[in-house]
Formats: sequence, C-alpha cells, structure tokens
Amino acid sequence: MYEPLIRVAARNAVPQPAPINPSWILSGTPRAHSVPVAASDDRAVSAWIWECTAGRFIWRYDCDETIHVLDGAVTISSQGEEERHLVSGDTIHFSRGAVAIWTVDAHIRKIAFCRSAPPRPLALLMRIARKVRRRVSAWLRIPAAALPT
Repeated sequence: MYEPLIRVAARNAVPQPAPINPSWILSGTPRAHSVPVAASDDRAVSAWIWECTAGRFIWRYDCDETIHVLDGAVTISSQGEEERHLVSGDTIHFSRGAVAIWTVDAHIRKIAFCRSAPPRPLALLMRIARKVRRRVSAWLRIPAAALPT
C-alpha cells in the first residue's frame, strides 16, 4: 500500500477545547484549546497548536515536549530551576516526567512537538534489533534498508 511521504495539515482546522486538569489549576480560569498538526505513523511523535487564556497552573509532562511560542507570553517555574519568561519566538524543551508551573498573564499560543518514548525494556529490545540488523547487513554486504524489518 502506498503511504504518502508528505502530509498537509488542514489549514482551517478549528481548535477544540483541551481542558486543563482542574486539580492542576492554581489560580484564574485558564481555558485551553488545541488542534493536531501532524503525527508519525506510530503516533509516537506529534505536533500540536495549543493556546490558553490567563491563569496559573501546574503542568505534568508525560512525554518529551519541545515548544515554540507563536504569540503571547508565559512565565514558567520549576522546583530547583531558574524562572523563565518566554515570549513569541522562544523555544524550550521539557523532558518526560518534568513538572512546571505556568503563569499566563493574558494568553499564549504555541506549537508543541511531543515524543512518547516506548517503555525502557521495549526501547532496549529495539536498539538491540537495530544493532543486529546493521551487523547482519554488513556481514551479508546488503544495505540495511534492504533487509526486512
């Protein structure tokens, strides 16, 4: 079956409500919306446009997430870390397991690139399989891409 190499996200996609966990809200009434932009075939990697109104809340990261601020501003604090004020054009990365406090004074709009890593035992097996595949490829003098996956 033919899979396209390039996919185009809908230009007029309407952001849908993406409520913040009520127990995470520290002050205000932040309202969040998001729209998916792209995802890998295995759904391990995705990109989202996310926006939020004023409020202060905790965010717990269950994946690796890199964000780029498109519009607005946010102050982010995390225990043991220097407080950071991000504005349009700034980029920051959060590792899976990170916990941060977001303070949005007016609004923020960002693009988020998320990567959900497989469980550690599975990741180890995947690395071993890739290494074996490369060695078999070298031994047989066949490009690794030509070997079955």
